[in-house]
Amino acid sequence: FEEATQALEPIPEVQRVDLAQALLFLGHLGVSDFNQFSWFDHPSGPLMMHALRFLKSIKALDDGNRLTEIGRKLLYYPLPPRWGAILALGEKAGAAEVAASIAALLSEKDIIERGRGAEVRDLSECDVTYRLGILEERGRGSGNRRAIESVMQVRDQLRSLVIK
Repeated sequence: FEEATQALEPIPEVQRVDLAQALLFLGHLGVSDFNQFSWFDHPSGPLMMHALRFLKSIKALDDGNRLTEIGRKLLYYPLPPRWGAILALGEKAGAAEVAASIAALLSEKDIIERGRGAEVRDLSECDVTYRLGILEERGRGSGNRRAIESVMQVRDQLRSLVIK
């Protein structure tokens, strides 16, 4: 049954995912004309433009599509570029501690403990600042202890990359 429901030709990954990481890596290799790069399967124009717009908006690529200092940092961080940008820009703004906490919260399992099918009781539960508070309290009174420990471990690892 599964075979009957699958597409005959699967859509190549490069035509359906965020290309920001790939463009950063190509920039690191010295490629600046991403459209002329010899892709095995060429990415779609909208995906390419979306990734380029994002990377330029955070100053990871310059106007000539060359890697900047921030772009090099994003390659160094063990995070997707969108979360790495939080870390890099937080460090640049002097807020590396909170940036490491936010990036860790986004990259790990949610620290809010809910039963299966439980609904949000309060809109503040959807807020990052709410989770930062739980993390700061180390889950005293609320939160998933195992997830909190995991986030704290990742936060400490990320902090070590940006705080010398």
